[in-house]
Amino acid sequence: MSVDIPVPRYNLGLIERVRDKLVERVFKPRLDQFIQGESFSDFVEELRRYLSRDIEYVVLLESVRHLLPEQLTLKASNATAWRLAGNIKQLKGGIAVPPWTSQPAMEYVPLQVVQAVPHRNQREESGFLMTFRVMAGSCCPAKIIRFWSRRFCGAVSRHIGFSRSTGKYPYHTAQQFMNLRLLGLIEPQLCRDGPSFRQIKGAFTEWNRELLRLRFHIEPCPNKWTHPCHNCAVGYLDCPAATHKLTYVERFCEKCGNNAFFDEELSTDRCYRCEIRRRLARKHKPQAKKD
Repeated sequence: MSVDIPVPRYNLGLIERVRDKLVERVFKPRLDQFIQGESFSDFVEELRRYLSRDIEYVVLLESVRHLLPEQLTLKASNATAWRLAGNIKQLKGGIAVPPWTSQPAMEYVPLQVVQAVPHRNQREESGFLMTFRVMAGSCCPAKIIRFWSRRFCGAVSRHIGFSRSTGKYPYHTAQQFMNLRLLGLIEPQLCRDGPSFRQIKGAFTEWNRELLRLRFHIEPCPNKWTHPCHNCAVGYLDCPAATHKLTYVERFCEKCGNNAFFDEELSTDRCYRCEIRRRLARKHKPQAKKD
């Protein structure tokens, strides 16, 4: 069922630049410190200087009060900087944005796919376990994990930049979704265990198509390879077109007895093929004992 609520526009490039500036200039100089008293007031004022002087001091104070009286860590710094940068409009409107605890209303948020792993769910459906990073909005920068069936992935692909099977950018596997962006509708009734969504909208066409141009070799591969990017061992920390995070490591796998590639983000005990085989194995239900 379609829900008719406003779809905000997000400038994710600007959000990322503001986030990185806050981390480098405001948070990192204070790492491992206990910010309290007058130093906390200075901290809030410096945040206002880099975010906007239109934000009231008390609104920003309520948005970062959770950092008191803890020692400032890099993890908390990155999350707080991202949440502030991704909610500047709300802050200017006098709405504080403390860490997410519940979802009071429906809200479209921008999502980026950060992992897609073959998976079989409890109903024995084969598909992918999809991990999304919330790039802006009240639950930014949470991660959301959803199971998408193979059929659903194929249907979604046309909405986020892929072409028909005969076009320039044909869809083959959900691993091609890596780092693509879309909008998800966060619904309060789905958020019992954390932010979640069911409905999506296509968006960020320019970003997605630029990435697909690299993956379909419209732009030449920097290594001059011709195999599909979703079959490549190189991770996106080393190549922007890659469809997984870490570059695979080749070594002996004791499970299959072969020299093979390991995706150490998924497993250090099994090679990639053995790990995917394990994840897709059918979960046989125990048979009832006969009298």
